[in-house]
Amino acid sequence: MEQDRELEDCQKKIMEILDAADKQAENAGGIATGSPPAVEFAALYNRMGNIYLARAELDKALSCCEAAAGLHPANEDTHKLLADIQAQLPKPAFDPEKFGKNIIMCVTTGRSGTNLLEKLFALADDTCALHEPEPGFQNVLPAVRQDPDLAVVFVRQYKLPFIAAQPQKNYAETNHVFGKGFFEAFLQIGIPFRTVILDRPPRAVAKSYWRLKTIPHRTKFGFDWLLDPAQAGVTAPQGWEKMSDYQLCFWCCLEVERRKTLYMEECRRSGLPVTEISLHGLKDWEKFQALCAANGLTLPEGAQEKHAAITAHKVNAKLPIGPEDIKDWQKFKAWCEAEGTILPAGAKEKYVAAVADGIPPQLIFAEPEPDIPFAEQEEQVWQALGSVGTALRDIVNARYAGDPEFE
Repeated sequence: MEQDRELEDCQKKIMEILDAADKQAENAGGIATGSPPAVEFAALYNRMGNIYLARAELDKALSCCEAAAGLHPANEDTHKLLADIQAQLPKPAFDPEKFGKNIIMCVTTGRSGTNLLEKLFALADDTCALHEPEPGFQNVLPAVRQDPDLAVVFVRQYKLPFIAAQPQKNYAETNHVFGKGFFEAFLQIGIPFRTVILDRPPRAVAKSYWRLKTIPHRTKFGFDWLLDPAQAGVTAPQGWEKMSDYQLCFWCCLEVERRKTLYMEECRRSGLPVTEISLHGLKDWEKFQALCAANGLTLPEGAQEKHAAITAHKVNAKLPIGPEDIKDWQKFKAWCEAEGTILPAGAKEKYVAAVADGIPPQLIFAEPEPDIPFAEQEEQVWQALGSVGTALRDIVNARYAGDPEFE
């Protein structure tokens, strides 16, 4: 009875607002989104929504929530109400047959074993495993950063037709750009898919990007492949504009770590399978077997031997010349230029001496350690992230405890 009286009270106040609006304009449509009357209107709808939610009338609660969001989109009460409604909605059964494929996508930083994961997934029966195939997420990432809705257009018009065209039952793509703007598009379209969270400690990844000159916001590779602290939808550290290149790389890794947690929670809410494995774990046969089983993949006889052969070598070392070619100055010089390594004066003489002494020449010209230690630079990023950084640090420490690369 008390809830009924409160509903009547809300509805009465809504009518009063509409009557007042009628006197000021020809119709209630004169109430502008975000105006004081709209804010009050939204609050009333939220109250009604919570009452309907308490009575388990989810359709009515959702209608109130949608009405409130239309009047006051930034209202935190509306977001909370929607989350409460979604938590109570029945979760549809995961059904890959709905799309005709068992789709497996990857959320990770990059430089984390995606190439290795592709080669290992390719061992599974009836599986199309690809790394960064065309049409590629990376081709539209800069545009998606400006307008996230373009991700839905790209997935619907280009990516899904490509996936559907593959003859295999299972489709696995390990492109790290998926988690930088396209996970949400898959959810919005309603595609049944599995998510693999692939882990590698932030410092190891950040150092790799830094040495490859793949810097968020500052270099072409960074612009084409990574998140940007200037884009909407990220938690950017205060004062990022003045941060070092390494700090921006480290921040980008932390932002992906933040997203991993959010995406895992979203998968569980939506009834979508999600698994997590580290780069180190991929090299463990039993852990890889478990990963395949959790993602609906079967491994044929002889897969263990192939797994051992693949994991015995570094798959994506970014060194596209062999041990003999590296002894050719012109090929070595071309590789350095491609990697963005600036060779100092007298480089050729040092190179010749290194080769003669049996020293790998790439070590002679490796990017020097920064003047400010990595740990000190990272601490500034953590501090600049404020309370988000405090919570995220606990998550990162727990996620990578025991990882041999974690520092």
